[in-house]
Amino acid sequence: MRKLALLLIAAILGALFSAMPGGPVAHAAKWTGTVGYLNNDGSPATGALGSFGATGPAALDYFNRSVGIDLGAPRGFDEIRLLDADTTNRINDATDLSVYVSNDNVSYTQATGWSFSKAGHTITLGGLSATARYVKVRSNFADAGAADVWLSMPSLQQLIEVHQTPAVAALPGSVGYADNDRNPAASPLGNWGVTLGIALDYAYRSVGVDLGSVRPFNTVELIESQAPSRLQKPDLSLYVSNDNATYTKVADWDFLKLGRTIVLYNFNATARYVKIHNHIDDTSYTFSNTNQQRFVRVLDRPAGQWTASGGGAWAYRKPVQVTNGGASVLYDRSVYVAKSALGTAALVSAGKLQPDFRDIRFADASGKELPFYMDKDGFYVNIRELATGGSTIYAYYGNPSAAFVGAGQEALQVEYGNKTLTDHTSGSFRHNLKPVKLADGTLMMVANYGASSGILATYSSDGGRTWTAPTVVVNLNDAGRDEPGSLFVDPANGDVFLFFYSYYGYTTSNCLTAGNACRNDLYYAKSTDNGVTFGTPVRIDTGTLVYNGTTYPINYNITYSNPIQLANGDWVLPFHYVCKPDGAFAESVLYSTDRGATWTKSASQITVQSSGGEAGLTEASIVQLTNGTLKMYMRQQLATSYRLAESVSTDNGRTWSAPVDSPLFAPNTMSAMTRHTNGDILLLWPGNNAFGGTSYLRNPLSLAYSKDESATWSGMRDLLGRTRLSEPMVNPVKRVATQPDLVRVDADTYLFGWWGQSLTTAETLLVEDFNRYLYRSHGVADDFEYAELKNDYWWQVGATVETSTVRSKSGTASLRLLDDNTTSLTAGSRLFPSMKKGTVSFSLYAASLSNRFSFSLREPFSLVHSAPGTAFQFMLEPDGSLKAYNSSGSLIELPVPTDLTTGAWHDIEVRFDTDAKQATVFVNGANKGTVGHYLDANVVAHFHIASASTTGTGTDVYIDNLIIRDTGSGLPTAGTVGAEQPV
Repeated sequence: MRKLALLLIAAILGALFSAMPGGPVAHAAKWTGTVGYLNNDGSPATGALGSFGATGPAALDYFNRSVGIDLGAPRGFDEIRLLDADTTNRINDATDLSVYVSNDNVSYTQATGWSFSKAGHTITLGGLSATARYVKVRSNFADAGAADVWLSMPSLQQLIEVHQTPAVAALPGSVGYADNDRNPAASPLGNWGVTLGIALDYAYRSVGVDLGSVRPFNTVELIESQAPSRLQKPDLSLYVSNDNATYTKVADWDFLKLGRTIVLYNFNATARYVKIHNHIDDTSYTFSNTNQQRFVRVLDRPAGQWTASGGGAWAYRKPVQVTNGGASVLYDRSVYVAKSALGTAALVSAGKLQPDFRDIRFADASGKELPFYMDKDGFYVNIRELATGGSTIYAYYGNPSAAFVGAGQEALQVEYGNKTLTDHTSGSFRHNLKPVKLADGTLMMVANYGASSGILATYSSDGGRTWTAPTVVVNLNDAGRDEPGSLFVDPANGDVFLFFYSYYGYTTSNCLTAGNACRNDLYYAKSTDNGVTFGTPVRIDTGTLVYNGTTYPINYNITYSNPIQLANGDWVLPFHYVCKPDGAFAESVLYSTDRGATWTKSASQITVQSSGGEAGLTEASIVQLTNGTLKMYMRQQLATSYRLAESVSTDNGRTWSAPVDSPLFAPNTMSAMTRHTNGDILLLWPGNNAFGGTSYLRNPLSLAYSKDESATWSGMRDLLGRTRLSEPMVNPVKRVATQPDLVRVDADTYLFGWWGQSLTTAETLLVEDFNRYLYRSHGVADDFEYAELKNDYWWQVGATVETSTVRSKSGTASLRLLDDNTTSLTAGSRLFPSMKKGTVSFSLYAASLSNRFSFSLREPFSLVHSAPGTAFQFMLEPDGSLKAYNSSGSLIELPVPTDLTTGAWHDIEVRFDTDAKQATVFVNGANKGTVGHYLDANVVAHFHIASASTTGTGTDVYIDNLIIRDTGSGLPTAGTVGAEQPV
């Protein structure tokens, strides 16, 4: 065993930092003192520290070493900070350390109940309440470890700090809450002053503060008893009120997770009541506090006092010139500011910048704090809006009291919008859910259940937040089962048309002549009183079909499609019908020239070569393009198909073109289309996957937009990401959504509805702040610090794809793929808003590659390696060689042959362009050349990892710090850094 009085690691670390200056209390938060250590501290209650003042390089996690500080006199403190020269160390939770305090360096008392957090270069032990002269932190690692995972610094005197953090004064107030707060703009808070425990992410709960009078404020802090939690910015809304009756939503604010605290900042409000609303519907809470009155703090921070200031002020700043070289405004993009450009090494040496970068902040010229993310070489600084040309931001430093804030997602993973998921299933209200917005702004939904339930309706007068109890509006009371198909509001007079069908039976044997055994009648019912009551249903005659030269009446008709009104005033309603004895389907349309009084079938029967139950083309969505052409996308149940089918009409629906594959990947599923307020076409379908035309795996529930009249599609958001319904649903196959629909509630809110959970539920999703949700959300920044992967849009397939604290490149955890089974492919897929051009970077550690390891960029969700839509795919061979698939399906070396050693971290970056069909690969900063695409894809929306085969085992790979950036609209660049300025 090696015995070292002091672990010399200067050759590894270099002389990056100098010792901190001495003195009494250097600033408001940090006590100064002399650092010492004790090797092999087997009896920490009596182990005396020594070697105080030594300045050689040192590590903590080495043979139960203890490191501590002599404060010179008993001092009160609440926080200990351990500093690391890099961000890779093996101390990942509180069990790795013990804390002791003493007044004589002879007898030590163990401190308990403290919290652990790790970010950037700093481990923070918080929640302490102690007074002592000597403070000792013992490593619970009994082995020597290794240099690449030590927590170490170039000088022992830099390894540990002790702080008494002055609380930034909060405004006085009483904390209350409201359960099941479905309409937070119109619901009061209550339960004021309660001191019991409380959780926030629980069944639409809201919490808030009564400040006692109208007060200005600009920051809200939420404090949990232990971290981490699942909460992210989209899960919360911020409201203010002066009367606790009517609340106004605060549209713009920023979000920061800092240990056990969530900070909402970058807003200005004046009000008496502050409400924080939680949009999560389940009861599996993760963010709680044992005392409600300590749960929320409201602050009015003075200008220039950034987040996590520790009560201190910033002494210096440097201007940084930022350029947008494009032709349009850039929104929510990050500029990369290199540490070398700021001269951080010299600033640390001069004592102006803290060696763990905790006092770095960025702000724009107006003084607004900018979120940032730090890597080993610099900072990604997010700028919300950057006009073309040049601008100036500022880097601030010189506040030793501050805490590090550069490890969050917000700078690189920009997320807007609030999603509220609701299960409406009850009694007879569960099948074929269809929503519509009525002429007076009321929302209406219809559904049914069972043979005799009829069709029920429910209504919302508050934009889909709350709903009335369902009531029957239509019931034929005959031998058929009434099933809602669609709703339509006459733009001229507000009359409501309910299209539905009456189901008698379906067979795949002699269906054209089977009578009631294969019969489905199509009806409409009209309401002239805004959907309250409906008149006598009218059966629609859908005409005849010809099969093998014989004419038959169309006896089996279905529609789930919403009619549209054309530019010439006609109404067009897609429907599908059985066209062959074996039950196969064709698609067509009905059109009306008299506002729904009579209907005529198109002359076209739109079919594909298919046979058997439900086969063929069905369940269309329709839109009129600006040139007058009609376009339909159709469900295509065909074994050889992987996409929605499309057909067009240039004569207002009278005739239609032969169907072809659309650009959109889909299983046999329905889509829905509508025009947005900006003229874009919105497309909803479940979902964007490559499981093929016979699959019922309708997942994810995808939303996309087209700015060029359906020529291309962008966005591709997974609407159900980070909800209780987010899972791959592949084993067994589940239908997450069937016959989906969407309704614009207002200019910035949409309601999505569907028949869910394998045809058992009626569910909706309300999306607020919709425009930014769809158009401005982008990027990925995964650090894997929270255990539940689906909270970061990951889908796990196979036995072991999980977060792990076994090793990490930074922070406490990474993503582990361990292939330990022979029954299924071990794989995971990260979903994100689609992009045509971007960069993917991550750190990879291969403990074993015995079953190889693949990573790929894909348009649709899929499992197998050769799935359609896989734009770029790479394979790590057992010997560590990194290869790529070419368009011929061959696995080839990179242009610069590359081998990755096992048992070490490697940095990988892929810069891709789907239009150019090429990607450039970098490994550990070195350019390894450009490769072509694998299979055709229009965009990339999935980052997929997997072992090579189902039958093989043994691959064990870790991934950390996954960053995906959309570069399609360009990125700002950092230019000249100006001279230092005093603040």
